[in-house]
Amino acid sequence: MNVWGQHSKPAVTAQRALLKSTWDTYGPDLRLGTDVVEDGQVVVESYHQNLKTAIELLEPTSIYGLLIMPEAGPDISLSIVDFDSVDGIMKRRIRSGLILRLLIKSVQQRNLEDRAELFRVFSLRPDTAPSLDHLFEVLAMQKLANGFSGTLHSLEGCRDELLKLPRLFIDTFENQCPNNVTMKPNNFYVPLENNNATWDAFCYDGTIGYGFQIRSHDIKEDDLLVLQRCFCAAGVKQAVFVIVTPKGINYRLPTKLECPTYAPCFEFYQLEIDFSEDRNGQIRDYFNSGLGNQQLDGMQME
Repeated sequence: MNVWGQHSKPAVTAQRALLKSTWDTYGPDLRLGTDVVEDGQVVVESYHQNLKTAIELLEPTSIYGLLIMPEAGPDISLSIVDFDSVDGIMKRRIRSGLILRLLIKSVQQRNLEDRAELFRVFSLRPDTAPSLDHLFEVLAMQKLANGFSGTLHSLEGCRDELLKLPRLFIDTFENQCPNNVTMKPNNFYVPLENNNATWDAFCYDGTIGYGFQIRSHDIKEDDLLVLQRCFCAAGVKQAVFVIVTPKGINYRLPTKLECPTYAPCFEFYQLEIDFSEDRNGQIRDYFNSGLGNQQLDGMQME
């Protein structure tokens, strides 16, 4: 955004907020930025639809191939994967969290083997994830939705609880969808857009609604209200909000926590995700890196 920040032309300053939102959503792209300056929001909407359609048409083998070698893939590859040479080593990563979710949404329509393969790519090539928090998100998401049992540790001094989830279908949805679209009991719902600042996914177990914060965010009342409305539409009687962290992270709730006051009121828990010994060490290394420390927010290493 420094490129556009240095411009004082009215055409640029008038679109600066949209430019920032576009680059946050789809990754830096000078050509896209120039089009946004000229034609505004209509360009973003057209770009989103074309990108979404192109990803849906990709075969699974093409998806895996463009993650590893995007320069040899179709033209759309450069809108999905960013790559650059750092110290003589080619680095490749998905350009943004929204694009990551579009890829996940695409493979969810395929067979079980194809769905598992995409997550295996991120497991073997963690540097292809858009960022540290998205790497942890995609690995944790697959673990939670694949039939999961673990202990929820109360963040409010109550007793710990057992979380036991069946195998769930990962279903991405548009943030603007009505609440009755996200009511199925066998789905693990993930918002497609990145502009939700508090929670990353939710699901149901009978009359219990589980909201998950997998990437590190502030907890905001307005976002909890959105989640609560989804829960109410599904007939939820008990609302549980789960802070998902890597193993060995000590999380404390913010001292000033504003929550919805009407039923069902949220109960707050922490869930530590345990991967293999090698994977735990890898994720811990990421969280201990300079970039990881910037993204930890309220989390503290024990």
